[in-house]
Amino acid sequence: MRRPSADGCGASTTLAAEYRIVRLGWRNPKETSMYVLARLIAYAFLLGVAVSVVESALRFLKLSDIVAKIPVVGTHLGLVVAFGLMAVKRDSIVEEWGVTIGDDWLSVLVNAGLIYAMLPVKDAIVNMINKGFRA
Repeated sequence: MRRPSADGCGASTTLAAEYRIVRLGWRNPKETSMYVLARLIAYAFLLGVAVSVVESALRFLKLSDIVAKIPVVGTHLGLVVAFGLMAVKRDSIVEEWGVTIGDDWLSVLVNAGLIYAMLPVKDAIVNMINKGFRA
């Protein structure tokens, strides 16, 4: 949807471009980084839950041994689930840092890899919280 510009010069902008400017362009870079980091950690928690659900479903269907024998999938089931999660969500976390990825499938791969890489960070956060409650 296009609309005339506010300055009356005749140039028009799209609402999506204006939304992107407001959403990304006027924030403090430190706030943007913390916002993206929080989203990555939240997706890592969601991925941990999704992986446990997929593993329990595979055990229930007695397919866990078969899937474990597949070379890449058996070793990195969390990465496969992350690809599926990002394919369904269609959320691009990398673009919050200003990285533009042209293809949707490449964006899914990069975002899934980032979320999968955040799993150890999520585990460290949970361990710190547990130690804090015990102290």
